[in-house]
Amino acid sequence: MHCSDIDLKLSGQKGDYFVELLNSPGSKRSETRSLILPDDVGGCIERVRTRTGDRHEGKRLGKDLFNALFPSPIREIWHEARGLTGDSGILRVRLDVRSNDLMNIPWEMIHDGRGYRALSRRTPVVRYLHKNPSLRPLQSPRPPNVLLVTAGPRDLPLLTAVDKEINEILELLKTFDAAGKIGRLEILEHATSSKLHAALNAPFDVVHYMGHGAFRDGRGYLILENNEGNAHWIEAETISDLVRNTTVRLLLLNACDTAIPSPDESLIGVAHAAHAAGVPAVVAMQQTILDHAAAEFASGFYQAFVALKPLETCLSAGRIAVKARLGNDSMEWAIPVMFSNAPAGSLYSLWDVAEAIPVERVGPPTPPLEGQVIDLRRSKGVINFGSIGGNATTNFNTEK
Repeated sequence: MHCSDIDLKLSGQKGDYFVELLNSPGSKRSETRSLILPDDVGGCIERVRTRTGDRHEGKRLGKDLFNALFPSPIREIWHEARGLTGDSGILRVRLDVRSNDLMNIPWEMIHDGRGYRALSRRTPVVRYLHKNPSLRPLQSPRPPNVLLVTAGPRDLPLLTAVDKEINEILELLKTFDAAGKIGRLEILEHATSSKLHAALNAPFDVVHYMGHGAFRDGRGYLILENNEGNAHWIEAETISDLVRNTTVRLLLLNACDTAIPSPDESLIGVAHAAHAAGVPAVVAMQQTILDHAAAEFASGFYQAFVALKPLETCLSAGRIAVKARLGNDSMEWAIPVMFSNAPAGSLYSLWDVAEAIPVERVGPPTPPLEGQVIDLRRSKGVINFGSIGGNATTNFNTEK
C-alpha cells in the first residue's frame, strides 16, 4: 500500500504560534502561517482530558485544531494531497512540534468536518522529532522478534485489565507465530532494570511494555520493580540508555503518561527519550488511560499487526477499537500517540513477511497462560492539566 506524507512544523511560544508545511505529495511547501488557537481551547482540552466533555465538545475541539493546523493555503494543499493519494493509499500527517507550549495539545483529535482524521486508516496522525535521522530501510524482510514486558510493583494499586491484555495479545501473537510470521516471542515478567537490560541484548524488533508510567516534576518515568518486588522509578533518560544501540524498531508503552513531554528540554518524557535514542517508532500514552481502554487498544493494534498492516494502520485500528468499546462520547481513543521518523513505507518492510523465508525459532514455543496467575499492578493516576504550556503532574490513588 502506497504511503505519502504531509509534514507540518509547529513552532512559537507564549501565544504567538506558527505552522509551516514542510512537505507534501508533489513536494509542495508553504510559507510560515500563524497558528491561531481559540481563546477557550485550554478549557476545552481540560474537559476532554478529564472526561467531563461529550462528543459535541470533542468534535468542536477537533475542528478548532484542524482549522489551526490547516489555514489557507495549507488547507488547499491538504485537499489536493487527499486527491492525489486516492482511496487506495495512505496520507500520513506528520507533526514536527518544536514548541513546548504546543506539545501537550491532543492534535490527534483533528476533525475536518467529515471525521476525525486519526480514526481513519487512510489519514493516520503521527509525530516525529526533526533532529532524528531518517530510518534506513531493512535490506531484507524477516519475521520480527517480540518481547512482552510487564511490571507490577506490589506497593502500587492493582490494575486487573493487564491480565486480560496479556492473554489477548498472546492469543493473537500465537496465531502470527504459528504461521511463521514471528521469529521469537518471549515474556519478561516482574521486570527490573537489570532484567530488562539483559533481555535487550537479544535481537528483539518489537518491545511491548505493560505496566506503570508517570510524569512528575518535569520528568517522565517507567515504574519497574526492584529486587523486593516494590516500585523502582526509572527516569526517561535511563530508558534512552537502555534502548540505544539495540535492535528495537517498535516500542509500545501501554502505560499512563508516557507521551507527556517535558517543558524543559533537559528533562524529557519517556516516549521522546526512546525515540531520540534511535527507536524508529514509539507508541505511548499522552495522559492517564483507563485500564480497559488500554487493553482494547492493544487488542485492536495487534489484530491489524497480525494482518500485516502498516504500523500507522495498526494505530488507527487500536483507536477505533477503543471508540467502539467506550462509545462516541469518550475521547479515550485519542490518548495513544505514535512517534515515527521512518520515511513513508520504509518501516513496513519489517512487517511485510508473507514471502519471507521462515527463520529457525530461538528457544521453545511460548507456553499458554492457562492456569497461570500473574500479579500485575499498574498505577491508576489522576492528571491535573493547567493552561497550555503548563506542567502536568500525576498523583496515585486507588479509584477505578
